Amino acid sequence: MKTGFISRYLLVAVLACGIFSGCTVKEDSQLVAGRSSLLLDTKPDPITTIGAATEQIAESEQVVVEGWLDLKAFAGQKDKAIVLVREILEDSDHGGDGHDPSSCPFCKRRMNAAPKAAVVFVDENKKALPFTVDELLPIEHGDVVVIKGTGKADKDIDLKITATGIYLVK
Repeated sequence: MKTGFISRYLLVAVLACGIFSGCTVKEDSQLVAGRSSLLLDTKPDPITTIGAATEQIAESEQVVVEGWLDLKAFAGQKDKAIVLVREILEDSDHGGDGHDPSSCPFCKRRMNAAPKAAVVFVDENKKALPFTVDELLPIEHGDVVVIKGTGKADKDIDLKITATGIYLVK
């Protein structure tokens, strides 16, 4: 009987501490500012593929590309908002809903040869935001996105993009 009273008393004390002492998780102001400045409400256009943007980069550095997010590629980058965006393959949905092209042997082989873009999200000083992309944005591996920014061709990865905006395709 005494233990029930003590347990209730402790529960009330813990809840009161949380409510009255402000024990809430606060998001970093730089994280919130970065997220709000990058998320686009409307889909930008005209949209091109990563391959086409790479070929046209000499004409204009401004790019708007559509692709799917590969959050696994730069998973080791803990303090830099960088992500790999892969070209959407014409028949990458052959496995139906929930199909993950990165775990499909057929798609993996084709994806390795398909164009890719390394996308970095920066602050107003052009420095990479010090968060992982999945902390910064409400995204998941395999999501389709439209990236807007400035690009430059790269020999190791087809295209490097400094993002000025991201649209999450539903």
